[in-house]
Amino acid sequence: MSQLKVNSIVPVVGLQSGANGGIIQIVNSHLKTRQTISASASYQTTGLSATITPSSTNSKILVIVNGVYNVYNATTTQYVSQFKLYNGTTEITDANSTGSTNNAWKSLFEVDVNTGESQQYELITIQGDYLYTHGGSAGSAITIHLYATSTVAMFFNGRNQTNYGTTSSMTLMELGG
Repeated sequence: MSQLKVNSIVPVVGLQSGANGGIIQIVNSHLKTRQTISASASYQTTGLSATITPSSTNSKILVIVNGVYNVYNATTTQYVSQFKLYNGTTEITDANSTGSTNNAWKSLFEVDVNTGESQQYELITIQGDYLYTHGGSAGSAITIHLYATSTVAMFFNGRNQTNYGTTSSMTLMELGG
């Protein structure tokens, strides 16, 4: 059996300006159980996470999130649901919007349900990616957290009925610097 082992493959013409060294490793995790999120004044973990140990302090981590959630809002109250990324217990603040001077309103994803809309059975999709400069973290446990501006029951990876659920995923890719 033959093996080919290389540190990198570079085109004859070289890498484009600003190009990185490719994908070093990929980690993927799936959440297959419905998570009930307590109403709180702070962001609560959704249970969706993945851990990667970067091989270099110069590499970056591409975070890709695909998930669903539900807010049991049997009334017509308007609310905003927000999602943030964390590395362990530390918020990845540079992943958040810079559109407001109030940090409480800065998030990676945001969903607004207007007054007059009842969303108690609807699954709402969140999908997105973020290129994270980890700064050399030995082991990065990336998690996504959820917060709603109104006191409503929230469910990640399913809805308010226990016999319904889905699969949410998080993929982490270490990219060479």
